[in-house]
Amino acid sequence: MSDEPVARPRGRSDAVPRSATHDDDRALLSLLCRTAERIDVLSPTGALELDGLDAARCTVYVSEGATVDRADVTLRVIPWQVGAYPGIGHVFTLFRLPGGRSVVHHPCPHGAVFTEDAAECRAAREVFDRLPAFSAERPLKSPTGRG
Repeated sequence: MSDEPVARPRGRSDAVPRSATHDDDRALLSLLCRTAERIDVLSPTGALELDGLDAARCTVYVSEGATVDRADVTLRVIPWQVGAYPGIGHVFTLFRLPGGRSVVHHPCPHGAVFTEDAAECRAAREVFDRLPAFSAERPLKSPTGRG
């Protein structure tokens, strides 16, 4: 990957407020999934629109009761009884890229926001550094429930 910014800013220097098209978002997500050394996802409902993952590089944090039927991620479940936890109420993905660069992806109903802003990436890293204490790794179950 070149030193060229991953996010293509329009209007602000640190984020893309709205992508040109859904296809552009998917292409950028695909590139990030292929090139990231580490991918952490906070998706309480288990909704996951990423492809090209593997469990050694990708951890997905979900709320207890969420359905995730993918074997290409490490699943960590946040039990209801923990109450509030870091990042609660948000859905985002942190892509840690070669060379120490990071990109945070925030999905939105009509597009996505991708940012390389240092403060935002640092805040996302802090959330993912704290989430293991609030969650437990669970084996993924098949849709039939037989594991």
